[in-house]
Amino acid sequence: MKKQLLLSLIVFFSLQLAAQPGQIDQTFNSTDIGFGNGDGANKCIYTSIVRPDGKALIGGAFTSYNGTPRKCIARLNVDGSLDYTFNPGSGFSGDPNWLGVYAVELQPDGKILVGGNFSEYNGYGVQNLVRLNPDGSIDSLFDSGNGLPGTLNYSVYAICIQPDHKILIGGAFTLFNNISVGRIVRLNPNGSHDNTFQPPAFNDYVNTFSLRPDGRIYVGGTFTNAGGGTIHRLVRLMPDGSIDPSFNTGFGGPGIYPGFSDPFVNSIQPADNDKIMVAGRFGSYFGKLTNAIIRLNSDGSQDTTFISGLSPDPLSIGVSSICKLHNGKYMICGGFSYYQGIARRFIARILEDGSLDLTFNPGAGFAGYNESAISLNIHENGKILVSGDFRTYNNRLVPHSIIRLNENGQHDISFNKGSGANGRVTAIHIQNDSKILVGGDFSMMNGEIHSSIARLHYNGELDPSFDTGDGANNTIRTFATQPDGKIIIGGVFSTYNNFTVNRLARLNTDGSLDHTFNTGSGPSGFVNYVSIQPDGKILIGGGFTLFNGKLVNRIARLDIGGSIDTTFRMGYGAASEVTHISMIRDEKILIAGAFNYYDSVYAPRLIRVNSDGAIDHSFNKLYGINGMIRSVNILNNDQILIGGQFTTVNNLSRKFVARLHPDGSLDGAFNPGYGANGIVLSSAVQDDGKILIGGHFTYYDSIAVKYIARLNADGSFDSTFQVGTGANNWVHVIAIQQDQKILAGGDFTSINGIGRNRIARIIGEETVGSRLHLGSQPLNIYPNPTTGLITVEISHEEENTTLRLYDLTGRLLIEYNNLRGRYQHLNLHDQPSGIYFIEVVQKTYTSRSKIIKR
Repeated sequence: MKKQLLLSLIVFFSLQLAAQPGQIDQTFNSTDIGFGNGDGANKCIYTSIVRPDGKALIGGAFTSYNGTPRKCIARLNVDGSLDYTFNPGSGFSGDPNWLGVYAVELQPDGKILVGGNFSEYNGYGVQNLVRLNPDGSIDSLFDSGNGLPGTLNYSVYAICIQPDHKILIGGAFTLFNNISVGRIVRLNPNGSHDNTFQPPAFNDYVNTFSLRPDGRIYVGGTFTNAGGGTIHRLVRLMPDGSIDPSFNTGFGGPGIYPGFSDPFVNSIQPADNDKIMVAGRFGSYFGKLTNAIIRLNSDGSQDTTFISGLSPDPLSIGVSSICKLHNGKYMICGGFSYYQGIARRFIARILEDGSLDLTFNPGAGFAGYNESAISLNIHENGKILVSGDFRTYNNRLVPHSIIRLNENGQHDISFNKGSGANGRVTAIHIQNDSKILVGGDFSMMNGEIHSSIARLHYNGELDPSFDTGDGANNTIRTFATQPDGKIIIGGVFSTYNNFTVNRLARLNTDGSLDHTFNTGSGPSGFVNYVSIQPDGKILIGGGFTLFNGKLVNRIARLDIGGSIDTTFRMGYGAASEVTHISMIRDEKILIAGAFNYYDSVYAPRLIRVNSDGAIDHSFNKLYGINGMIRSVNILNNDQILIGGQFTTVNNLSRKFVARLHPDGSLDGAFNPGYGANGIVLSSAVQDDGKILIGGHFTYYDSIAVKYIARLNADGSFDSTFQVGTGANNWVHVIAIQQDQKILAGGDFTSINGIGRNRIARIIGEETVGSRLHLGSQPLNIYPNPTTGLITVEISHEEENTTLRLYDLTGRLLIEYNNLRGRYQHLNLHDQPSGIYFIEVVQKTYTSRSKIIKR
């Protein structure tokens, strides 16, 4: 085993030595498999069922799960990862406007009944109903008599297996194998039509079934007529399918749903003493106000000991599912927002009498316009599997459309933990100690809760010493570090670790909130950029018009304590969004964004001001720039590199990237040709003058390149940067490390076919030759083998040297930064015997060497 690990690591380092510019650095966050690992389903999950072994079957309108193609059906392992032993092949297909799996039912023998709206499964013609083997293959024994499963002319919404293994099917269909069946049919276990079951024809959809021990069948849906008689949304059938006249119901509307005239029943759950719980979207029962959930006696009369607590809400879509727990309580989910006047968005637990169970606290619950929780399943250990159409839970991003909760309502993060960032990365900031601050719109980083902010070690592993608590409650867009190591953050958030800090805050070096930074009510809108002046004052730009109640249009300067600096005279400020602020050597300030005017002076998208905020009229605006500037880099010669959404600069074609002279005039020597064909969101400049750009483009100067590219200093495309197929989604931010490796963040889940979820490191220059060495030169390590203390002799002395120790698996064990001198000492007494690797990173080269600890 050790030999295999050693060989793998040697090959791994060898690959790094031979790596070409543009290739993924696979030593960075090597445990991130990317490709959307942990993302969940890409569209709605309509139905789910938990097997006895804890695995879950899900069906819906999705086409992938965790980035792997799975069309409308998948099976998940107990931990939420995709179960690859269930292989649906190409899955379901059909009319794209209606395609989906709406019902899944598990037979005692492990076979799976699937209903929905589809016409094909893995290349086989099927019509809205199919039975699968446990491995996902089609079950050819499920035969209606013509060699295929029975054909239903419209959607299937409900499947129920009786104790005698006969199968009830309900939905929108009116034909089974061209025989009229009126939205309900019963099949024999082999799939043939059970002609002994003669139900009435329903005039509208059948949504749900529930069985009584005596064989009678509850049927719920949108129907108002069954067998020619008026029956509102719920009926009980005898075992032979005839209507049970001893059960009378009276669902109506609109009640709490004045915008809807079509109430319906979604879910039926047996209760004690032959009673049933009924849930859906309805506002009255026999004319009495009843809000979306009710308990009925065995004759259909209302059980008045149960009082629904759903609050009137015209936007609610009611209750989608109800599930009884072992302790007599009920879980409900749907599209509601309140229960008994208490916020319970989409999910709640209620007691037997209908009152709210406050011990189940979902916090802010699920969020999103026109979203809902649709299906509930209870695991044997009491955990709750919820699926539907949602992206957040309790103000945090979660796997799309599916989540598992603990019994108290907290998110069970062990379910589908994922890797990398689970949401967009919009900010990357490299600290002086080489640690990496990452900000964005994510809630998990490498399987741990990190709300919109995390700090990584050089190798991409989480830095556990950076403790942000509950983090930011919304996007972080920008970082800036003060000389004392404290960190300014800006963005869209309104709280940090549950303290109110509107869109701007300062953190201590350990990630905790610095309460000495007092901004009052702060900026009134989002903050895009923060820049710290040499004197410690703080410039902020964004979309705000007020700061702590004072008029400051999109730009302000603060003193070190967070108060407005009244000596900064920006007048009327910027007329629209500010995206970037740069300090220039003579203490002048360059401001860029979407504005056309600054302090009422025409200044299209770019202006330079003096240190007091007054306009520097020596800066040449000419005709300006015709679109928003998103990125700015001040070059060593004070030239200005800009990227964004523009296509002309000073009336000359410059598509999305350009270079200006220090006075603001266009630099004609920088020629991007046809430029990018889409937005440039970020740019960074290497030590050799080459330029990295990232954004939403697929070509540069007519050369295909997806979302990330490198340019030569003259603006031409650098073909030596071999990024291959590029990123598979937008790149929002680029940063260059001291060793010239490139950090990229955005929406992507892979770069050049290698999985990395939203943050990746890319080789910036060819790591062969004078800049990178392996073995005893230029490192001299002694004694080697060692029993503890070693000396590392570095032949090329530089400032800011970084020394790292890795174990045989590539895991970072020790890291020292900002070292000086040729001789460094490292104590391995606390490390077990084995093989290790030493890495020294400097400005001009990186070297690695193997050591043995006895």
